[in-house]
Amino acid sequence: MDTIELKKIYCIDGLVSEQPASLKGSLSKVKTTSGNVTLTKGELRKKQIEFYEFFINGKPLSQILTEFSKLKSPLLDDLVGVLGFFPNKQLELNTIKKLLLKQVTEQDIRNVFPKNLYVENEIESYKEELAREDIIIYCCVLCGDPDCGGFRIKVHKENDQFVWTYNDEGNILQFHFDIYQYFNTFNMYRKTVEKLL
Repeated sequence: MDTIELKKIYCIDGLVSEQPASLKGSLSKVKTTSGNVTLTKGELRKKQIEFYEFFINGKPLSQILTEFSKLKSPLLDDLVGVLGFFPNKQLELNTIKKLLLKQVTEQDIRNVFPKNLYVENEIESYKEELAREDIIIYCCVLCGDPDCGGFRIKVHKENDQFVWTYNDEGNILQFHFDIYQYFNTFNMYRKTVEKLL
């Protein structure tokens, strides 16, 4: 049986730490210009980002997927975990509901968007995303748009387990989580997010 945890991490150009201060010295080593950058004094510099990483059996899922998919560079060079990165906390709550296989209601969907703006096209697009069988867990660090690329998993319940399946062109990677440990992990995180609403 696999275990899952959520840990807040800090990342610059694929360099990852659980402590933000430990990345300061790494800035001078960053030589690429892909991913999340800002222009300062005529040069591109990486910005530190933070999000909650999925740790499976004590190892970051981004690292597992980088190795499994035989990526040439770390997944986190251009992607970011969907939990803890975006300021829209209702969006996160909806992602957590999907990960727990709970229904996302019409009100949950509408709560993602400003109430005083006409955003029916965006709502329909978001509904289409929610209707997919798979769930995006890593998305583009620049725009967050699922259509811009990312990594998706399928989640299903099997007896007393939640099962995550990642399919990389027919190569299947699966994780089996104890239902109680899984619920506890995501319910604790959900409560943290709800406090921020």
